[in-house]
Amino acid sequence: MGEGDVSSTDSAAVMIQKRQRGIQTRKALMSIQESCKVPGVKTRDCAWVLLSTAINDRCPVKFFPCTNSDDCVAALQEAKNTRRPVAIQFSCADSHEFAGEGLENDQFQAAQLGAVSGAFLVRHLAPAYGATVLLHVNCQEADLPWLWGLLELDGCYYAERGEPMFSSFSVQIPSWKIHEYRTFFEKIKARGTPLHVSLVDEADPSVLQPLSDRLLAPTAYAPVETVAKVAVFSAKSYDVDWLRNANKVQGRPAKLFFHDLMLSEKTVHLAAGCFAVCTFVNDDVNATVVKALKKKGVKLVALRCAGFNNVDLDQVRDSGLKVCRVPAYSPDAVSEHAVALMLSLNRKIPQAWKKTQSGNFTLEGQLGFDMVGKRVGIVGTGKIGSIAARILKRGFGCEVVGYDKFKNPYIMNEEPEGLGIPYVELDELFATCDIISLHAPLLPATRHMINAEAISKMKKGVIIVNTSRGGLIDTMALLEGLKSHRVSAAGLDVYEDEGDYFFEDCSHEMIEDDILARLLTFPNVTLTAHQAFFTKEALNEISNTTLRNIVGVYESGTPPKQFGKLDTEVELPRKREGSKFMSPMNNSTMSLKSTLKKAPANVIEMGRTDSVEDLVGHRGSTWFEDKVIFPANIPGTPSRKKAFVKAQGGCLLPLRVAVFSCKQYDRDSLVSMDRSLGTGIEFMCHDVQLSAETASLAQGCYAVVVFVNDEVDEECIEALHGFNVKLIALRCAGFNNVHLDKAEELGIGVCRVPAYSPYAVAEHAITLMTSLNRRIPQAWAKTRSGNFTLEGQLGFDMTGKKVGVIGTGKIGQIAATILKRGYECDVIAYDVFKSPVIEGLGIKYVELDEIFRTSDVITIHAPLMPATHHMVNRAAIEKMKPGVLIINTSRGGLIDTKALLWGLKQKIVGGAGLDVFEEEADYFFNDLSNEFVDNDDFARLLALPNVIITAHQAFFTKEALKEIAKTTLNNIVGFYNDGVSPKQQPGGPTGPCLETMVKPQK
Repeated sequence: MGEGDVSSTDSAAVMIQKRQRGIQTRKALMSIQESCKVPGVKTRDCAWVLLSTAINDRCPVKFFPCTNSDDCVAALQEAKNTRRPVAIQFSCADSHEFAGEGLENDQFQAAQLGAVSGAFLVRHLAPAYGATVLLHVNCQEADLPWLWGLLELDGCYYAERGEPMFSSFSVQIPSWKIHEYRTFFEKIKARGTPLHVSLVDEADPSVLQPLSDRLLAPTAYAPVETVAKVAVFSAKSYDVDWLRNANKVQGRPAKLFFHDLMLSEKTVHLAAGCFAVCTFVNDDVNATVVKALKKKGVKLVALRCAGFNNVDLDQVRDSGLKVCRVPAYSPDAVSEHAVALMLSLNRKIPQAWKKTQSGNFTLEGQLGFDMVGKRVGIVGTGKIGSIAARILKRGFGCEVVGYDKFKNPYIMNEEPEGLGIPYVELDELFATCDIISLHAPLLPATRHMINAEAISKMKKGVIIVNTSRGGLIDTMALLEGLKSHRVSAAGLDVYEDEGDYFFEDCSHEMIEDDILARLLTFPNVTLTAHQAFFTKEALNEISNTTLRNIVGVYESGTPPKQFGKLDTEVELPRKREGSKFMSPMNNSTMSLKSTLKKAPANVIEMGRTDSVEDLVGHRGSTWFEDKVIFPANIPGTPSRKKAFVKAQGGCLLPLRVAVFSCKQYDRDSLVSMDRSLGTGIEFMCHDVQLSAETASLAQGCYAVVVFVNDEVDEECIEALHGFNVKLIALRCAGFNNVHLDKAEELGIGVCRVPAYSPYAVAEHAITLMTSLNRRIPQAWAKTRSGNFTLEGQLGFDMTGKKVGVIGTGKIGQIAATILKRGYECDVIAYDVFKSPVIEGLGIKYVELDEIFRTSDVITIHAPLMPATHHMVNRAAIEKMKPGVLIINTSRGGLIDTKALLWGLKQKIVGGAGLDVFEEEADYFFNDLSNEFVDNDDFARLLALPNVIITAHQAFFTKEALKEIAKTTLNNIVGFYNDGVSPKQQPGGPTGPCLETMVKPQK
């Protein structure tokens, strides 16, 4: 095959590539044959022998068709003189000469005995000549009975010596008789015998290709001592690609046989003749399978994962096999996926993706919360748990607590050496945390650690995330917790009975597991089918470490340590008295100490330990104090008196305000805050947008409260002035939809909420980024349809990636902090005005072109002005790296939509996460699911699988709504009392004061 491996499930595209390679190699074979000067042997008879040898040994092999002992001796002498391997071929027509007299009447028996005699002779003499000899048997269609008998003799030899007598077999048959011999070939396949089938004529090789791909291919033509045969189970297309590449890079030290079936008692026969089996998380390596592997000659179980709970270590020990694993393929991949699940659950990204694709752009049901200050419990603080803790504490500013039997110094130690995270008892973690993330191993002591009793102790509305092992959670208890609303959401990358479903497409079948089927009906459950590890970096490390493990055991009996530090060989259980075994798999009294090891401090290199000043007065979890405090000594603080106006009769009437684009959540938050502040404002709520046509609804109102898509142009402002409106109060930060010059001309004040929750928007940008990278919405939809495969879900590790932040105001600063200190990305920034916070983080300011040219991810946080309109256009996209991700949570007009579509089609842009759209006003905040989208570009964006659109949802958190309502009411009351709205202090009394009044730029 020329690739050092064989796949029984190659796709059509791979098969076509093979055929093309075959055409190219025929010419090369002719030249190889000439260099070998093999007389009287047709190319088709020896081509595959020569080709395989040339590829694996990087040199032509001298080819000897042998009919007697003299031919054998001549071949051995040649091998001794040239110090190169030789290939000796036995055929039915010639081998009977070895048998001597007495069997002339039974040609097949004579030929069988002759071939065996010749093989014994060569095997006996080869050591004396110091020769490497490859014994090959070739036969025609008429010789198949001879071949079958020879296979039986070869099997006997193998059973006695532990190695095959013959290196390989080949058969030539007419193309039109392929199907007649299918059963025969399948029998040979079941024996695990290397077999090559070729055509005796020059017919199109594609006729034979589907059959030969289903057969075990010939062993690699290299000395047995240097090539390990490996049966790879549960092999998907990505496993095949990455293992093949790793094998090629390492010089093809292994012969790989790929099977898309899971290893089990029914499939263990496919491992016959192999040195090792390579398995994954759901392969069933039970006692029966281990015994069968031993009988098949298998010496090693090579796990291409970290966990080994699916391997019966007792029986492995008893059978004399070894087990090795990949202890740290990419801890960043798993921990980042856990955080991605948290973020997407909190901000309801799968639901938003589904809603906008269907034309529903409302925000009802999408309310989330700010991550900053939330209490997160990390259960299991090994490498993966430690990285998750770092992202959450240093990046998002969460209050993190940990639980583990063994304390990790990196977790406990104060900054900068550690994270300064306290350890607490499990009950306290359950009772106090808003989010719980599981990173513990599955052991008898940890099985169903999340059960009904544990859930009953948890805070109402807790989010549970599990990227470790499904058995940690009692799924029935989780279902009850979801139904009772004790658990508000669950992000699961694992399921306790996942083996029959994960990595398989069951979308055309009924899911027989009632618990799994019920779990998938909950909209607040995101199930990703064991996808956490699935990044490019992880697959690369898995493939390379797995092959190094196999070769290490094959050559020296011991696999090398990963990164020179981590043990890859699984410690087998010690034997107890009475032939009983001590195992973490079946002994519930076994101490965790024998399974969990404390990571050395020098192994944990978690990231930056720079001391960075808190952003804009932020001081941990005190940022979002629920109490509303108005100290008398703070400048600009509004008075506590209610806002009343005098009526004509002299009585006091409540201040009346018209609220436009008002949804139910807007009304609820304004009314609740009005009661809290005691302002006594009367709200006239209107669901329609403010415009010149709807301005009459503000008649009799002192102020209008507007949002991002209200059209407050010159005509509208003149109408408002006619109705004696004094104030335009924006309940957002942006004001590009208000004609400021006209408002100033007519004496109408304009105020805004400069910082309702910059954390909400920054966190939403990171949520879009991680959900887009890890394909969270697509995984949510796939698993709900019964498709548990990972094809199309490959992401990348965020750590180390270059991220360009455009716009470094407060939101950009927070996004940069999360990326730099949490994810440890290589962050660069662009802004006309340099921020000391950004520079304090060690982030370099660069030109915009450099961000476009070098960034893997670009996140936009700039204001929309004439100078920034369409700053991301076709010229900018043409400069970008292929596969770049673009995130926009600022204003839609910053991106030229036609250019973005072009970049997506050209695959320059790998994906886009958009919370805004340049012509969103006609769509966002409305349910148009029963209508069609008029805008062709917008409709096209909605249909693309690598685009996530959330309809101006970034601000939509509980904390943001509260801050918006509070600041808006303070602005209205302050303007009424003093003629100017007070400055905002989002950080509390100790935070900076932000200007809320908006004036036109001169």
